[in-house]
Amino acid sequence: MQNRALSDAYRIEYAPFEDIFRRRPRFIHWGPHQPLPGAIQGLHHHYALEVGYCREGAGIFIIDGEVLPFSAPCATVLYPGQLHKACSMGEPASRWLFITFRPEGIFGGDADSLARLPWNGPPARTCLSTDDELVGLAREAADELEEMRENGEDCARGLLAALLLRHARLCRQAGEEPSASSRRLYLQRLAPVIQAISQEYTEELTVEELARRFYLHPTTLRDWFQKAVGLSPQQYLHRVRISAACSLLLGTSRPVLDIGLEVGYRSVSSFSRQFRAICGCTPTAYRLKR
Repeated sequence: MQNRALSDAYRIEYAPFEDIFRRRPRFIHWGPHQPLPGAIQGLHHHYALEVGYCREGAGIFIIDGEVLPFSAPCATVLYPGQLHKACSMGEPASRWLFITFRPEGIFGGDADSLARLPWNGPPARTCLSTDDELVGLAREAADELEEMRENGEDCARGLLAALLLRHARLCRQAGEEPSASSRRLYLQRLAPVIQAISQEYTEELTVEELARRFYLHPTTLRDWFQKAVGLSPQQYLHRVRISAACSLLLGTSRPVLDIGLEVGYRSVSSFSRQFRAICGCTPTAYRLKR
């Protein structure tokens, strides 16, 4: 799927992790998750590695635009910048444990091992795996953390290191996908810009201001956004704002005008115009869907 088609089909969101790992590089963030059933509306990405282990259930995982069915037991390995989201199919909902971390916190100063990892992003089809050894390593790491065993985090680090190296070997055997790798490279370059937008989307952000802040030429910034998500920086900003507005429309009874002002629009007409362009209906009609 081409970049523009991907961004047209899904909301593209950024989940910031780098501040956590900058302060605590050896930290492992983990938690259970049960993906909801239903159509996937948005994909997200982050500047961290994520390993998932599915204990139960079935569903689909969308990774870089590819729709990949899954059923337990299986594992996922997702690199920085990869666009992804899961949903469950059938009852009960699938049960996952996701482990998020920085690779330097796993390998320490082992530069040779870090260099073997597919930093430009592995082919999507290798990111959801039923390989017995890889799934076994993911299960053991999940058990160490979830059951809070003695020295569990240290054991999990060793297991995750082995898992990443095995996954890297499987990726080399499968071959790279240049177009997907290129998109992830630009997403990694844009990570600090996207984080700024996610934190300041209610402000009057311009391409020129963002470019100046991050020492880029405005034309370069526009080019990187187009290559990463198929959107201009301003289009991406509008999608972040409208995504926040959707949550407020469904989760509160606040007036539409107040919500539009809160997410960064200066008039109800500009809010409604952007909302209709992205969601295909007015804010009021969207709220009536719940």
